[in-house]
Amino acid sequence: MWRKESPFDIIGSIGFVGDKVSVLQLELTQFQDEDSAKLGLLLFRAASQMTHSKPEPVVLATKAQEIKGGTIRTLSITLKNGRSLVIEANTSDPGGKVGLPRDWVDVYELLH
Repeated sequence: MWRKESPFDIIGSIGFVGDKVSVLQLELTQFQDEDSAKLGLLLFRAASQMTHSKPEPVVLATKAQEIKGGTIRTLSITLKNGRSLVIEANTSDPGGKVGLPRDWVDVYELLH
């Protein structure tokens, strides 16, 4: 699928099995820098280790929290055994503490 207007980027794809649509995929974004690749690999490895590379039902939760000097946006992926993979996207307000990055991501596992 292509965007109708310039820039003409691929925005998704349609997969078929026989003559029936099997999947519709919408491309949200693509990152091509080293840090993003490391983050993707870290998430894959952590999830594989937590699930022992087997399909596992999960509870997916999101939360946004305004704090003094910024915002924390949290994505939690919780397995039925209580273990969670947590991704926090942190953004500090402009003019925050000198020396701190403006945006950063924390990834951790909660062991319940």
